[in-house]
Amino acid sequence: MTVEHWSMQHPVFGRLDVFLGDAASLHTLDPDFPDGEDVAASKKEKKKVADKVFGYLATKVLVQRDGTTLARCDALQEHKVSLEDNAKLKPGKYHSNYTTSKPMLQIQTNLTNSWVTDIRVKDDRGWVNFDPPAGSKAEKRLEEMEASPFKRWLYPLIGGVGKGGWALVALVLLPMLGRLLPDWHLPDIPWPEINWPSINWPEINLPDINLPEFHLPRWLDPVLPVLDFLAEYSKVWVPVVVGIVVGILAVRNNRKSKDRKAEWEAEWKAVQEDDPEGSVDKEQ
Repeated sequence: MTVEHWSMQHPVFGRLDVFLGDAASLHTLDPDFPDGEDVAASKKEKKKVADKVFGYLATKVLVQRDGTTLARCDALQEHKVSLEDNAKLKPGKYHSNYTTSKPMLQIQTNLTNSWVTDIRVKDDRGWVNFDPPAGSKAEKRLEEMEASPFKRWLYPLIGGVGKGGWALVALVLLPMLGRLLPDWHLPDIPWPEINWPSINWPEINLPDINLPEFHLPRWLDPVLPVLDFLAEYSKVWVPVVVGIVVGILAVRNNRKSKDRKAEWEAEWKAVQEDDPEGSVDKEQ
């Protein structure tokens, strides 16, 4: 399996590298990466069959900062990796170094977790995206987004809505499938009866409060059926709305990421002009 290499030179966190590949390939990059030699033969044979059918199941993740390993993940999926040193990481073991606080590195995948769509870093100023590797699916996706204003919004929206799509499947399609499937009559189980002791609770007479009657204005009559529908199917439309918001935020964060990178390039260019021979770096 070819290793997919994502890389970023961050002005604060240094060089950040994310490698995607099989265990054997990543073991050559990190000698402490599990190479699978300790897996039982039967389990290894089953894994080989699964890898032939679903090649992406073999994809592992290696995250490094300035050559120091921060995370070893045994599956390709969305990860949020802390950029602080991973004290819990042991040689020959997987550990995702998961976090929800900054600074973090986030790996985003497509709906089936078969390939990486984005990798980005969150610091005190927000998100900054990695540039996708040449020839990767992520690079093709980015080129299509940059070439088409429609796809620039469509792809993040699809990804965002997809995060809530499983809720739609569970709440809409599963009940429909349940009606099509035959009824299964499970055997009755005679559970024992338990006679709980009765407790005589004291009666509390609360005072009657006469609240004033409230009538909604008539102009709300057309709105009430819509509100009733939204209330009844909130579990369906809420994930979709959340997904749309996620998509919009993705577009906004991508714009901010480009602005941040432009600032870095301007700063590095200014440093090179002031110190063309790199004497400052030599002294450090």
